[in-house]
Amino acid sequence: MTDRENLPAAINPKVAAHAEQRGGLVARGLMAVQKSKGLVRTKDNDALYREARRRFNEGTGIKNWNEIEDTDLFAAFKKFQQLANNKYGKAYYPLSVLYLGSNDDKNGLSSAQHFAELAMDWCLANQAQQDGDLWCDLGDMYRDGHGVAKDGAQAEIWYRKAAELGDMRGQWQLGLSLLVPDCDNVTKRQEAFSWMSKAAEQGDAFLQDCLGDSYWVDSQYERALFWYHRAAEQEYDSAQYNLGVMYKDGRGVEQSHQKAVHWYRKAAEQGYRLAQWKLGEMYGAGSGVEQNEEQAVYWFCKAAEQDEDYQYELGELYSTGKGVEQSYVQAEFWYRKAAELGNASAQFSLGLMHHKGAGVTRDFAKAMQWFRKAAEQGHARAQVILAVMYSKGEGLPKDAAKAVEWYQKAAEQGNAVAQFNLGGRYWHGEGVPEDHIEAMKWWQKAAAHGNVYAQCILGVMYKNGEFIPRDSAKAVKWFQKSAEQGYAEAQYYLGLMYHKGEGTLKEAVKAAQWWQKAAAQGDARAQYNLGWVYDNGRGLPKDVAKAVQWYQKAAEQGHVHAQRCLESRGIA
Repeated sequence: MTDRENLPAAINPKVAAHAEQRGGLVARGLMAVQKSKGLVRTKDNDALYREARRRFNEGTGIKNWNEIEDTDLFAAFKKFQQLANNKYGKAYYPLSVLYLGSNDDKNGLSSAQHFAELAMDWCLANQAQQDGDLWCDLGDMYRDGHGVAKDGAQAEIWYRKAAELGDMRGQWQLGLSLLVPDCDNVTKRQEAFSWMSKAAEQGDAFLQDCLGDSYWVDSQYERALFWYHRAAEQEYDSAQYNLGVMYKDGRGVEQSHQKAVHWYRKAAEQGYRLAQWKLGEMYGAGSGVEQNEEQAVYWFCKAAEQDEDYQYELGELYSTGKGVEQSYVQAEFWYRKAAELGNASAQFSLGLMHHKGAGVTRDFAKAMQWFRKAAEQGHARAQVILAVMYSKGEGLPKDAAKAVEWYQKAAEQGNAVAQFNLGGRYWHGEGVPEDHIEAMKWWQKAAAHGNVYAQCILGVMYKNGEFIPRDSAKAVKWFQKSAEQGYAEAQYYLGLMYHKGEGTLKEAVKAAQWWQKAAAQGDARAQYNLGWVYDNGRGLPKDVAKAVQWYQKAAEQGHVHAQRCLESRGIA
């Protein structure tokens, strides 16, 4: 393994999630000479440790691992290795953390465990020292079960010792340990915020921003605003962005889009991509600033240059023309950039462009290529379209079994369209053995997820007693759910249930109302029934002219009874 391969790719989430390792905390006091334990303590080692710990604290303090140069953490990693070889005990814990995130899972985990155990032994042997870093390292190890059995109570003890010593990291971690497990305990929550405030009062902008976040989550918006301001005054970009959000939404402060733009801009100019995107939105909407599409595009592009998700979002904006001039060429450009980086949503959208021929030459083969990439990442809509393409033979030979396979994958993710279509496959035995019970199972799932077609089918089955006991009340329930979403067939059936008084009271007016809705959408049966309503004055005032009008509409669609009604009147 080369030195570069030894560089960790990511910090253990349990470790990285905690603020003490994310806030640029500078190593404080060094341990006393412990020659009896074979420790080499020279001025060179002290200086080496201080520099390595600084890099470690700053490196693990970032919100996104990729936001720091690899060389910084790699340098710390190599220094800790050198110190560990000299049996410099304080290096063991940070070295174990870095090994925990190693690219080499097998050797990395083995080394992490080895140095974690050394760290625990060394820290316990030297626990009597008035050393905040040492006590916090002990707290971390007990908290994470790193080198020792996990023990939250022991972690809290060591954090408290460090906190009472005035150690910023200890104060913050003590606050977190009190807040997380008993967040509904008012007394503990108050103590937690007290310790976290003590840490933030020591001036670290990151912790001030984090404290603002904690107050935000606790719905204490005025306190959140206070701490965001403290951090923002130190030019901390995340806090500036958060202030922008608070002013835009009017949380804990009078709403002001102008002030939101001010804070978004300060963060955006520092390269904070969330703020860059929001600033673009403000320019695009002319909110808090004069509308300026050129500036909107400028800031959108700034954010997109840093993040594949924003590349996809920019593609969406160009595709829809929201906030920018619509351009399929630009949409395809940004979708492709994100898609080539593995963004599943962009891959799906790029597939749609090729499938529809929107801004590009229609090409089912290319559409299939991008849909497959997205589908293999679990993108449910891509899985559905892939299934449809296999079903229709678009860009590839028809394959009913493959269609079922992809419908199944999407259906298991809760995609209602896939659940409905999968039910149809089982009902008709297409690509899978015919199984009406399995079909009903998937239609019920689809209906529960709001699929109008499945809801209507269930209504028909309950109405007619097909494969399930007849239940007019349940039929009305499912017709109602589907009809209220605008599905014409369900509206027709719901009108029929009111007309006959099946599963509900007999109400001619409601029957007519639902038939009107369905007829307006072109349902021939509803058009005929609406003609009958006007012809007989049942649920609506009698109006022969309107009756003829609706009979004609139904007759034009081949409705036999409507045609006969017209013939009886001598109307061709």
